[in-house]
Amino acid sequence: MHLDFIAEGWKPDLDAFEEWMNTRTFPLPLKDKEGKESIAIAPASLRPRRFYTYVFPRECLDQVLNTLKPETSMAKHDGKGTRILGKITNLLRKVLRLKKIPKADETKGEFPLVRKNVRILGIGIREDIDIEQNGITHEGL
Repeated sequence: MHLDFIAEGWKPDLDAFEEWMNTRTFPLPLKDKEGKESIAIAPASLRPRRFYTYVFPRECLDQVLNTLKPETSMAKHDGKGTRILGKITNLLRKVLRLKKIPKADETKGEFPLVRKNVRILGIGIREDIDIEQNGITHEGL
């Protein structure tokens, strides 16, 4: 069984909440071939889905995309590889007034990243304007 929800709050409290949720165990009914029933202890797992905005200079877009390799939809674990969240991604991009993620130039390289057990669903990009501050013009990150 899966329960999907959104939580928000102060980061230390969210971290404590996530740790507590991830350390719960529940009774799991088992039945063997002969029909004999028993109970095992099954650990719960909290699989966070978090929204992020990653802010960086525009010149590094290709490197960031090459590293994160954002997907346009996710493969559902249903034994068929059914793709999900593609339409939701398009809707979120429109609501958040983002542009489609461009195809990255692979020759620009990537930076080292440990990405164990993490899937990244790309929603879109937002371009910053240039600002002038103390006589210096730069991207307004």
